[in-house]
Amino acid sequence: GRSKRMRSQSRDPLLQYAAAVTVIAAMAVRWSVAAPRLRSSDTLFVEPKTQIGFATTRGKQCLLGAGVRVKKIGPARVSVYAVGLYGGRQERRGPLTLELVFARSVAGPTVVDALARVKGVSGQVETTFREAMLAAIGSKIHKDETITLACDAPRAARFTFAVRGADPTTLSNVPGLCQAVFDLYLGPDPVSPALLDSIDARAAEAAAERRPFGTC
Repeated sequence: GRSKRMRSQSRDPLLQYAAAVTVIAAMAVRWSVAAPRLRSSDTLFVEPKTQIGFATTRGKQCLLGAGVRVKKIGPARVSVYAVGLYGGRQERRGPLTLELVFARSVAGPTVVDALARVKGVSGQVETTFREAMLAAIGSKIHKDETITLACDAPRAARFTFAVRGADPTTLSNVPGLCQAVFDLYLGPDPVSPALLDSIDARAAEAAAERRPFGTC
């Protein structure tokens, strides 16, 4: 009878599989809705695409903005890393620091090729930069690991970087490198337009609060 047919259907592996998929999908929806998201605060700014948080201060520098570096891989657009820019009231003339926090693992040579794709430096300066960066990064940089890039001024001849929070490496007598690296992010064709949008938004917030941009 009807109850017998229902019992036989309940043992059907295809029906059991479909039922399991339905349950899992429903659970996934509940989890995605309930999953906690980081929120920006006075001490933490959360890049919305990657949910990576940046401290609003770094030593004597303040966070000027943060965005995501997106790379197109085939038809997909993937988030490679989040990047925060730190500086002071002389934001584009005084000391500047870029902090890259990776949202996925990336091969070391790929990272170096992207960062060393700079314009306006000599071949020797580019080679020095490539070799030093690759030696510090190694074969791969992993999710949540960091690269920090810093200059005393955009046109300084000394460039400092650190990988995974290790002791910084300083490259002296590398004219044009600071300007070239920061132009990758702040120039007319930035690799992270979202960073510039964030800087503009935070500058507008500072203006609305009647405080100088670059103060924490």
